[in-house]
Amino acid sequence: MRMRIRGVPLWGWAAAAALYFGVAAAAVEFVWDRAIDVLAEVGAHRLALYAADLQSELVRHEMIPAIVARQESVRALLSAPPPAPPDLLLTVNTYLEAVNREAGSVAVDVIDLHGSVIAASNWNLPVSFIGTNVSYRPYLGDEQGKRNFLS
Repeated sequence: MRMRIRGVPLWGWAAAAALYFGVAAAAVEFVWDRAIDVLAEVGAHRLALYAADLQSELVRHEMIPAIVARQESVRALLSAPPPAPPDLLLTVNTYLEAVNREAGSVAVDVIDLHGSVIAASNWNLPVSFIGTNVSYRPYLGDEQGKRNFLS
């Protein structure tokens, strides 16, 4: 005697269940893949926006080193033997403070060829960068870049 449920053989119910679970699994896989694709698209769009914003900020501050290097008081400070005259330091520090305020940057520094900050826009704050050695920064290893700013 063959087993039947509601008039349908048991193998028919098993086949229907297998088909149901197969279709459900395929639907879940399709929806999952689509969701991942949408997240990737959103992420790529956000990344492009962040990159454009960063590029905009970098371009905005790109000319500051060249402008500062052309200031006579800055040139005099870089040419003066240490220790620099206090009045010259005050002139350069207040100039850097004004440039920083106009540019809206975090800080503007004058760094000697040894990588020491000798003047800074934050000269009058407790967290002043003056005296800090930043020679570990990669852009300070470029001797040609140093000469370009000073000429």
